[in-house]
Amino acid sequence: LPIEGRVFDDVEKFYDRLPAKARVNGGVGHMPDQNFVFGTPQKLLPNVFVREGYLFYGWLGTGNYGDGQLVSNLDLDGDGIEVLRADWKKTNAESVYYSVENGTATITGVSFALSGELVIPDVIDGYRVTRIGPKAFYKNKNLTDVVIPPSVTEIGELAFYENERLWSVRMSPNVTKIGEECFRLCSVLGSITLPPSLKVIPGSLFASCKRLEVLEIPEGVEEIGVTSLWGCESLLSLTIPSSVRNVGNGAFYRCSALADVTIRPGVTNFGATVFSKCTALSSVKIPEGVVSLGADIFEDCESLTAVSLPASLRTVGYGLFSGCHKLETVELAPGNASFTFVDGVLYDKGMKTLLACLCGRTKALIVPEGVTRIADFACTRCDKLRSVQLPSTLTDIGVCAFSSNDYLRYVVLPPSLRSMGSMAFAYCDYTYGVFFRGNAPETEADDVFEGTVASLYAPPGSTGWGASLPCSWNGRTVNAWPSCCFLRYDFRGGEPGVDAPGRAQAGETIDLSPPEKKGCVFAGWTVTGGIDPAQVEFAESSLVIRSVPTAGCEVKLTANWKSLSLTDTKYALRLLSGNGTSAGVVSAFESGCVYKLPTNPFACPSGKRFAGWACSNGKLYDDGMLVFDLAQPGETVTMTAVWE
Repeated sequence: LPIEGRVFDDVEKFYDRLPAKARVNGGVGHMPDQNFVFGTPQKLLPNVFVREGYLFYGWLGTGNYGDGQLVSNLDLDGDGIEVLRADWKKTNAESVYYSVENGTATITGVSFALSGELVIPDVIDGYRVTRIGPKAFYKNKNLTDVVIPPSVTEIGELAFYENERLWSVRMSPNVTKIGEECFRLCSVLGSITLPPSLKVIPGSLFASCKRLEVLEIPEGVEEIGVTSLWGCESLLSLTIPSSVRNVGNGAFYRCSALADVTIRPGVTNFGATVFSKCTALSSVKIPEGVVSLGADIFEDCESLTAVSLPASLRTVGYGLFSGCHKLETVELAPGNASFTFVDGVLYDKGMKTLLACLCGRTKALIVPEGVTRIADFACTRCDKLRSVQLPSTLTDIGVCAFSSNDYLRYVVLPPSLRSMGSMAFAYCDYTYGVFFRGNAPETEADDVFEGTVASLYAPPGSTGWGASLPCSWNGRTVNAWPSCCFLRYDFRGGEPGVDAPGRAQAGETIDLSPPEKKGCVFAGWTVTGGIDPAQVEFAESSLVIRSVPTAGCEVKLTANWKSLSLTDTKYALRLLSGNGTSAGVVSAFESGCVYKLPTNPFACPSGKRFAGWACSNGKLYDDGMLVFDLAQPGETVTMTAVWE
């Protein structure tokens, strides 16, 4: 193979034309010379050498090259000549079984006496081998590595199913079709290259291949089938090429080591549970062009912190972010015509349906007026959610909408509610009370509150329960309201804290977190509605209603704000007493400067001592400590005194 160009060699001589030779290395045949231009990539000529009883495996030189491989600047040895020798592997023709159809051979099995490497011949008894039949090596326990010749274009379903010792497969580059479950349960398979001519990665192709760490999906693949890489627990990274249009249900389900996913523009549809239980996955960017995401697509992605959704997205399935406990924000591209993302909650564009609540949110969930439906699984498994306010426009709560919310304490259901889906509030372990404010909703399910110990309450005179209160309804006892009132909130542009309870009983102390608003400090609540404001007593993070004039009366709490008059370069520090005495203190700090924290101004509770400051950024600070940029300009950071 002569090479054209000027190349500087080991003996510091220049050659205008350097010869490189191909050696048949035990085979027969002749190959023409091939010219290369230095620095220009070019494919090697396809091998034409043959050797009886052997399979051509590539070229051996100063490097190893595949048949027809694209090469550039072949390495040269000392004499300025690159020698490529044909590499041969002895086939196991005597050990394989085959059938003949239309003049070509299909491999149907192998002798159980063969152990270790299997080199499938390209020609057997004069017949060209073009197929590996279904179940050809089904549950073989002896093969460790397999070489498939270039003559093979199709591999049948279950061909290598549960080959428990198979760790390496050299694939024919000319395979255009592989059957479903072909390599399923090959538990030690660690090395395989998919052929460039493949259009479809079939269902369960590599399901439960637990040692598969790297897999390159070739450009040209158009579809990734259902559960194709299900349970590939060692797969570290993945790139979905631009040729792919559809990704099937559960394609990468439980790929627990998968930390890096790149999705090229071109995909339009993702099925259900595609990335479910990918516990190492920290971020996903869904590219423009994707129009649908299936149900539970990110279920139990425990490390997921960032998701980007495109403007092209039109439909999403239920349980979109279920179990993503670290996910606190989602970026929705401007111009999306189907969805609105507000305060950690995904709604349809008209804000009529609440579709998904981020499981990592710590604030109370205030569903705005106008929303009529909570979608199936919309707020399930929000482990940090403690308070929910539902609007007076709500008519429908879907299947499992609030299930498995362990710390959701009380639920107040509006009088507009008409229907509730199966297990809507199931397994809410610490929900103590559910308060209906109207008549019994319609439901065909008797498991709405399955596994939830909450007591159910309804207003006197309401209907649909089957009898006068107390009575049994869907297997649960419904009691008349206790002496309680219902709380509604107007945050006036602010955001709720962790606790924003929906009901309060007379004399009960309940947690009520101060809300937050950028550029302002909270200045207390204004009380209106069906109660004398003098009957409401506020502490720093709680309230007590001394008496309730009428059971079920509504109390509206409106947040008051005091502007800090911060410039664009300042942030506010708010100190809270944390059950000590005295009111809170607010200071303004210049961004970009180092400050010494103020000395604790609060009186110590009896029998305790001051132990530092618990900051809203999650850190603990000592009294008088030097700090730098605790918050962004215009924001407020809160420190609460810690006593021990």
